[in-house]
Amino acid sequence: MTVKITAPSTVTGDSTFGPVTLSFTDGVAEVESVSDGLGRYLETAGYTVETPKPARRRSKKADEDGETNAD
Repeated sequence: MTVKITAPSTVTGDSTFGPVTLSFTDGVAEVESVSDGLGRYLETAGYTVETPKPARRRSKKADEDGETNAD
């Protein structure tokens, strides 16, 4: 899953935060993951950190007619 980070301005280039370097293009960087601490710091500094939500899994099996049981 890719994490999308949007800078408060449309910066292009690398920004280093401790051991992590983010490469921005037109204010957007995409990375595999961001630590909780870095994510909180970025949000406090005005960045937007978007993590994809996992796909919802169906928890109930559908009957043959396509309806689910509400037991």
